[in-house]
Amino acid sequence: RSQLLNNVAEQNLLISTAKAANVTDLFEYLVPRDYVSSEAAIRSFNAKLKGAGIRAWGLDGAREYFSDAGGPAALYAGADALIAFNSRAAANERFVGFQTDMEPQDGQGSFPPSFHNGLPDSGLSTTGGGAVYPTQAQDREMLMRDWIKIQSTVSQKLHAAGLRMGSAMPSWTSDYYGEEIKVTYNGTRQGVMKFMMGIIDDYIVMSYNTNPNNAANRVLAQATYADTIPLNSRPRVYGSLETNAGVGSGISYGDTAGKKSKTAVLTDMKTFESILKSHPSFCGLAIHDWDGWLYLPQ
Repeated sequence: RSQLLNNVAEQNLLISTAKAANVTDLFEYLVPRDYVSSEAAIRSFNAKLKGAGIRAWGLDGAREYFSDAGGPAALYAGADALIAFNSRAAANERFVGFQTDMEPQDGQGSFPPSFHNGLPDSGLSTTGGGAVYPTQAQDREMLMRDWIKIQSTVSQKLHAAGLRMGSAMPSWTSDYYGEEIKVTYNGTRQGVMKFMMGIIDDYIVMSYNTNPNNAANRVLAQATYADTIPLNSRPRVYGSLETNAGVGSGISYGDTAGKKSKTAVLTDMKTFESILKSHPSFCGLAIHDWDGWLYLPQ
């Protein structure tokens, strides 16, 4: 982020490249201190984006922000810092919202294995001991409740300031080894995805797959459910594509033979969108991320 914020030439390249790809929104990964220490640079960059017809968002997220790890205080501080930044900024320098990126699955570092990868809800043990809670089922239950509570807290902060809440969400919450991931929250038991749909304004599904039919299928359950929500509270649903090298063949366009180009990405985006265009909640696709896109050949 510091490289981009302090490099006018790269900013201009990003904006011209984004306009060529019809990008409408750009998500800036920032930590709380950045909103003060880099305030002038962020203001200038956001004004450039606004002038190019691109909306600016803040972004932060990490497995560490769950309560069984470091806790959500830093994430909340990021949302608060963005809100405070907007209060100081001119209209054309402000962010339109804040996006979280919190993935609960195990294997993201030295955090408690609270999710128990590879097991549907019905396969979780109800006896024995987990890393944090007494059983595997309770491990996941508490982790899912925490996820919803954190997202809800961020959403309330943003909505009170007239801003949108976005989130990058795993594609598998509606179908994890054949089952929906469920949780009991505020006395109601239902799918985690359904709870999140009532919290998040912009629901971005991490549908990473270089086969556009497969990728679109990973967004189908979310778009279908969102379509049933009344228009005045319906979230906008997006799919997404990965472009960074080193992620894996079949997952990223940066690794998949025959797909390592911007042209391939844009072509597959059209196919993806054609599959989901009948769903009124579906609003487009997100590209992850600038570094990956930059190094893809045309």
